[in-house]
Amino acid sequence: MTDLSRLKVLVSGAGPAGLTMAACLAARGCRPVLIERATAARTTGYGIDVHENGWDVAARLGVLDAIRAAGMVLGPLCYHDLDGRSIVRRDGALLERSARGKLVVLGRDRLVAILEEHLAAAHDLAPERGRSIAALDQDEKGVTTRFEDGRTGRWDLVIAADGIRSRTRDLAFGSKAAGAVLPLGYAVAAWHMPGLEMPGNGVAGFMGIGRQALFYATEAGRTAALFCWRTDDRPPRDPALLVPLLRHLFLENGPAAPLIRSALEGPVDWSRAHVDQVAQSVMPGWSAGRVVLLGDAAHCGSFLSGQGTSMAMAGAWILARELARLNAIHDATAAYEAQLRPVVERLQR
Repeated sequence: MTDLSRLKVLVSGAGPAGLTMAACLAARGCRPVLIERATAARTTGYGIDVHENGWDVAARLGVLDAIRAAGMVLGPLCYHDLDGRSIVRRDGALLERSARGKLVVLGRDRLVAILEEHLAAAHDLAPERGRSIAALDQDEKGVTTRFEDGRTGRWDLVIAADGIRSRTRDLAFGSKAAGAVLPLGYAVAAWHMPGLEMPGNGVAGFMGIGRQALFYATEAGRTAALFCWRTDDRPPRDPALLVPLLRHLFLENGPAAPLIRSALEGPVDWSRAHVDQVAQSVMPGWSAGRVVLLGDAAHCGSFLSGQGTSMAMAGAWILARELARLNAIHDATAAYEAQLRPVVERLQR
């Protein structure tokens, strides 16, 4: 067994994966350093699902009650064509029953806030924001990092939890990281629409060939809008280019549902929008020496899977457990990958 209190660990990325990793390590006596490139917590406009694996980790960490309290009550799920004609209606409780009751849907920013609050209250830890790795070099005994601010550090283990386009992964894996991001032929744009309430906490979907719009409440008085469309290109983040594109796709070929029109013609805080390709990350291996990948950096399934957050949380728990159980870091990272990879590969398929 390893005494984690002696292990010097750097966690790169303070999203759900990195925050859960820090909490799992701290619960076993380690005091990791958690860094985050962004200077403030992301408040991007979409909801995430916490399924059984994430649910169980949240319960072990003692944050499940807070996550459930922040979750949305799933009302009716109504799907329409782009003109607003009804296609199908389902009871949202079906999703909860299919997940055996272990399902919470909440805003990503709310989950991040809950995990940050837990880290601070339970372990007196907080992300060091505005920090990122500029270079790293490793040998048999450790990893030396140079940060963007010029400072350096020496670590027994570096955990890359900085998302699907992980810079830490690229630095550590070099050419092996080339092609890690696998586009699935779609793009997504999502944001919040403050002041708009969905009746009965329902979900309204509008579907056409190769495009879809979705609206759902993430909390009282706060509705998320999500647009997804078929394309091989990475979508423009510049609103001057993106908005005309979305209007062409969703408004110019028919009368369009009022929700779609209000989302595309009303004001949007683009600094809080999420715009990207729909993609997976696929790596031949999740560790390179003393650097190990976690969450989307290792195995993003795309937001369409609905499982990314839960698998990242499960991975953090497994990795911390194996680090405590085994003497060698290489053995621990190999055991973590052996347990998790078959599950995430099935979800990716």
